[in-house]
Amino acid sequence: MQKKKKEILSFFEQLGIADKINVKAGKLSFGQQQRVAFIRALCQPFDFLFLDEPISHLDDDNSRIMGELIIAEAKAQGAGSDRHFHR
Repeated sequence: MQKKKKEILSFFEQLGIADKINVKAGKLSFGQQQRVAFIRALCQPFDFLFLDEPISHLDDDNSRIMGELIIAEAKAQGAGSDRHFHR
C-alpha cells in the first residue's frame, strides 16, 4: 500500500526533520540522511524489515522514536522486523 503524503510528512515531523523535506540529501547531516533513508524504507511495502544499525548516528530521543515507528509500521503491514537496535 502506497503511503499518502500526509503519512510521509508525519514521519518527517516525528523524526524532527520536517524542515528538511525539500533539502537534497548531500546537504543533510549523516544523522538526517539516516532518518530520510529510514523513512524511505517505511514507505515501501515489506514482509520483513531488516535494518543494519538504523540508529547508529541518532540521539536517544530519535532512536526511541525510530524504534517505535519500526514496530508500529511492521504491525500495520503485518510484517516482521529485526528489533535489535545497536548504537
